[in-house]
Amino acid sequence: MIHVLLRKPSAIRQIIVSPPLPLPLTLPLIALFLLGACAGKQLPDKSANQITTANQVAEISDPLEPFNRYTFEVNRFFDAILLKPVATWYHGIIPQPIQNGVSNFLDNLRTPVYLPNTMLQGEMYDAWVVMVRFSTNSTIGIGGLIDIADRFGYSKKTGYFGQTLGVWGIGSGFYLHLPIIGPSSPRDLIGSSVDVALDPFAYYASRKVLITRSTVNGISLRARNLNLIDHLEKTSVDYYATVRNLYFQSQTNAVRQRRSNANGVDYLPDISDLDDDSS
Repeated sequence: MIHVLLRKPSAIRQIIVSPPLPLPLTLPLIALFLLGACAGKQLPDKSANQITTANQVAEISDPLEPFNRYTFEVNRFFDAILLKPVATWYHGIIPQPIQNGVSNFLDNLRTPVYLPNTMLQGEMYDAWVVMVRFSTNSTIGIGGLIDIADRFGYSKKTGYFGQTLGVWGIGSGFYLHLPIIGPSSPRDLIGSSVDVALDPFAYYASRKVLITRSTVNGISLRARNLNLIDHLEKTSVDYYATVRNLYFQSQTNAVRQRRSNANGVDYLPDISDLDDDSS
């Protein structure tokens, strides 16, 4: 169960929807990213059926650990008093078909991010599936509320720019745990900024719509993983270290999967979402 959590790298970043960062803020972040990429280790060329080992996890770069642990505890506090209670209410009160429809609808809106990234990663079949899913679910699926495409055999395909950079051979750099955003890295932080820039909603939707979308997305994601996160927290000796290690495992495995696909090597089946039966 624990290995499913954070299998989708930096899932929490999808909760945050905001306009692209201004150029004066983006340039320092790019510089930080480049320094982190140079300092971080590149992904080794290993066979696709290998996953991150305990020794590799032990080598994770975490030079900002005191700061990261502090923000980690701050995030846990606000999760405990705000997000988790609301997500628990949402999961217990809202009928499951409506929850599924909300999740499907929000995911359908991510197509402008998924499509260019799958193409940039050289996954043309996945890009085709993304387009088929969007056209099918947006029409027959009533604006994406029903995942009709999955019933036709077109399972969910995703892509994000942090993963794209990894496929291009750029290392993730050191570990970051940021307020609200949660687990991240210089590579994923820049990738998230690019993903936001690819999202038309960041330009054309009102701020109220963006805030509503972010809030509902966060509640929906948290509600789908209530039991999973509780289990992880209760069984971890060092919860912070566990989340950090799983985050880097998820990043490494996601990039290796794309590389293995490009080389025609079979890999572990894709876990396209974090959904857990929190019943």
